[in-house]
Amino acid sequence: MLIGLDLDGTLLDSRLRHIAALQQAAEACGVRLSENDAQMYFRLKREGNNGTEALRQLGISRYENIVRQWGEIIESEEMLAFDRPYSDTLQVLKLQQDRKDAFVLVTGRQNRVLAGWQIAKLGLEGFFCEIIVVDPQDSSQTKAAVTSTYDFSAIVGDTEIDQQWAKDLGCRFYASSYGFRSNSYWHRLQVTSYASLSEIFDAINPSGAAQAHFCHK
Repeated sequence: MLIGLDLDGTLLDSRLRHIAALQQAAEACGVRLSENDAQMYFRLKREGNNGTEALRQLGISRYENIVRQWGEIIESEEMLAFDRPYSDTLQVLKLQQDRKDAFVLVTGRQNRVLAGWQIAKLGLEGFFCEIIVVDPQDSSQTKAAVTSTYDFSAIVGDTEIDQQWAKDLGCRFYASSYGFRSNSYWHRLQVTSYASLSEIFDAINPSGAAQAHFCHK
C-alpha cells in the first residue's frame, strides 16, 4: 500500500515552534504577547483561522507586521529545533513499513535544505521511498500536482491542504485532529478525524495484513 504523508502536524509536533516564532515576531515588532495570548492563538489556528485572523480576533496590535516577521523566522534553524516527532511516529512508521506499506512524504516548506536537514536529524529519512518538498508560495506546486502520477491508496494529513491533495487525486483522506486542525474543525466539515497516528493506521489497515506495494511513479 502506497501512502502519502504530510509532515508538520502529522508526523512532527510543531506547536512549540509556532508559538516560539509568534512570541519572537511580536517582540521584534514591539508588541508584548502574553503566554495566554500565544496559547489562544494556536487554538484559534486549530479551529481553521489563519495567523492574521487569529491575531485580529485576539485584539493584538500590528498583527500584519507580526505575521510578516513570523513568516521570515518560522523555518529558521533556531525555530526548527523546537520540533519533535509525536510519541508514536517512529514506532508506527516502522510497524507499517514491516507490513509492507510504502510512504512518500510531501511537505510544504520554504527552505528545502533545512527541511531535509530536519527530517534526517529527527530520524525520519529512512522511512520514505521519496521525500518531496513543495514551495507553499508557488501555486503551481500543489501536493497533487507533484504527485499526480503516484498510485496512492491513502493520504494522511492535518489541514485542508492535505484534504484537497487527497480530493484532487481521488484518494481516501485520513485527517489528524492532533495537529493544526482540531476534531471540532473537522467535525464541522463532516470529516472523520483521528487523535493519533496509531489510530489513523488502524483505520487505514485494520486487519494488519501485509500488502506489498512498491514506490512507483
